[in-house]
Amino acid sequence: MNTIRIGIICNKSKKQCDDTVRKLSLAIEREGAVPLLGDDTYVYENADMLVSIGGDGTFLKVASHALKRDIPVIGINLGTLGFLTEIEKHDIDETVRRLVRKDYIVEERKVMKVTVERENNEVFSCHAINDCVIAREILSKVLYLDVYANRHYVDTYPGDGVILSTQTGSTAYCLSAGGPIVEPGNELMVLTPLNAHMGEGRPIILSKSSVIEVKLHKEHENAHVICDGHLSYRLEKDDVVKCCLVDRHIKIIRMDPPDFYSVLRKKNAERQTKNGND
Repeated sequence: MNTIRIGIICNKSKKQCDDTVRKLSLAIEREGAVPLLGDDTYVYENADMLVSIGGDGTFLKVASHALKRDIPVIGINLGTLGFLTEIEKHDIDETVRRLVRKDYIVEERKVMKVTVERENNEVFSCHAINDCVIAREILSKVLYLDVYANRHYVDTYPGDGVILSTQTGSTAYCLSAGGPIVEPGNELMVLTPLNAHMGEGRPIILSKSSVIEVKLHKEHENAHVICDGHLSYRLEKDDVVKCCLVDRHIKIIRMDPPDFYSVLRKKNAERQTKNGND
C-alpha cells in the first residue's frame, strides 16, 4: 500500500501558522503518512491531498491548485468562521487519523470557466471556484456593462460592476452585494450587480447550462476581471468576458459535513457582533 503524502499550505500572515503546521506535521508522521512542506510548487505537484491552513481566502488559492491535479483539499480554519474551512486547530489529531484511514466523504462542486476574448483570440482563461467579478477601480468613473445570457441581451448595468458566482460563491462577495444565498448541491450561477447606479438591476439566478457574456458598453480605462479575489486581468474596449459552469469539480474533504444553515446563522451573528449590534 502506498504511503499517503499530505501537502500542507499555510497562510504565513496568520500568527498561529507555524505552530499549527508543526502540530499537523507531527500528527501526520505519527499516523505513518508523509507531510509535504517547503516550496509550494513541490508540495502541489507531489501531494495526494492538500491541507489549507488559514481562512476561506487561503482555501480558494490552495483549491485552485488542487483542481489542476484533481486531488482533494481540506481546510483548517485560522480565520473567522468560514464556509469552506471545516476543521478547527484543536481537531488536528483526530482529523489526521481519519484522513489516513480514509474516513471522510468528498464533496464535489462544479467550477466556472472564465475567459476573455479579444478580436476572437483568447487572452485570459482560468477556473473560478467562487466568482468572477467585472469591476472598476476605486474612484474611477461609473462602469457600464452589457450582459448577455446565451446570446440574448439581458441589460446594461451602470455602477461598480457585476459579480457572476457559483453556488459556492453565493455566500462570499455575492452575499455582501445583496445576492441570494444558494443551498449547496444546486448547480447554477448568480448574476449580481455591484452598487447599481440609481438602484437599477436585481440579482438573476441562471441555469447551469447558461453561457454569460459581458462587454464594456463604453470604453473604461480601469475595468478588470477578477477571479476568486486573486486572479486579475485588465479589460480593453472590445473584450468579451465569457463565464459558464464546466464539467470540472473541486473536491472538498468533509469529516462531518457542517449544517449549512447553522454555519449561516453563526456567520450572520459574527457579522452583527463586528458591527456592534450584538
